[in-house]
This record gives sequence, C-alpha cells and structure tokens, in this order.
Amino acid sequence: EALGIEPAQCNLMIDCGDIRQDDVEIVGVAASAALDAASTTPWSSIVLGATSFPQYLSEVRPPYAELPRLEWLLYRELLAELEEGSPRPIYADYAVTSRNVDELDPRMISVSAAIRYTGASAFHIFKGQSLRRHSFEQFRALSTLLKDRKEIYQGADFSWGDDFIAKCASGEGKVG
Repeated sequence: EALGIEPAQCNLMIDCGDIRQDDVEIVGVAASAALDAASTTPWSSIVLGATSFPQYLSEVRPPYAELPRLEWLLYRELLAELEEGSPRPIYADYAVTSRNVDELDPRMISVSAAIRYTGASAFHIFKGQSLRRHSFEQFRALSTLLKDRKEIYQGADFSWGDDFIAKCASGEGKVG
C-alpha cells in the first residue's frame, strides 16, 4: 500500500528453499498452507519454487547417480490437491544447483568432471574424476555414457545442451 501498488500488479514468489527426502512432507504442508493463504489475494501470479539438487556432488560416486527431483514431484502433488477455482501456481526451481551456494576458493578445492542432466522426475549425474589429476577429455566418456542411456537422453535435436553432449561424445565438439 505504501508504494501505491495493488497485489494484482505483483507476482508472489513462495520459495521453499532446499528440500531433502526427510523434509518433503513438512515442506508440502507448509507450501499448501502458503498457497491457501495466497489464494485469498488477487496476485498477478503465484510462483512456487524449490530445489532438491545437492549442495555438493562429493557424495555422488562415479560414474552415475540418479536423484529424485523432489521439488517437481511435490509441485505436481500440490497441483493435484488444489481445489477447483484456486489459482494455479507457476513452477520454479534452481535448475541443477542448490539454493545454498558457497563462495569457495577454486585453488583450494578439487573439482570433478560432472554432467548434470535433468529428466522428467530425476536428476541424472554423470561424474568423472578430479579435473586437476585427470584431463577435461573425460567429458567425452561422460557424454557418451549419457548419450547411450536412451531412456534418459533426449537426442541432439532436443536442445542446445543435448547437441553439445552429442558433439562432445563424438569428438566433434569441445569438452567444456
């Protein structure tokens, strides 16, 4: 009110932050309550965001891990529970990163080669070895592993990133 802006001119962002498997139920209850409260005001839009991507990949073991996209699964569950006529929230996430990103000195950490690929209900992580001790060429092998997973990989024509992966795997493209 102090700014002279009506709710209908504003977008409301409900950020559920990082979600872990043990927190899904409580986050779902909180998000549902927030959506109920928000539905009483005529916002321009309501955006519901969260992430379940891990802060660090150090716990992911090479060469492959599949992690559920808890934020997407929760969003779909919340949509299914909406009452008729309730505003439908817009989905938002943090892509393939955690909400909590530390400022780390790259000289002090060992970064591993990794391809983060988002599927319909899971994150697919193809992980190599330390980039300091092994070359960037390991991205070719990781790209090939992903490309060979036909149930995951969408094909070179799907997106710029998928085309990059195909070219990297075939040796035509860059490795990073």
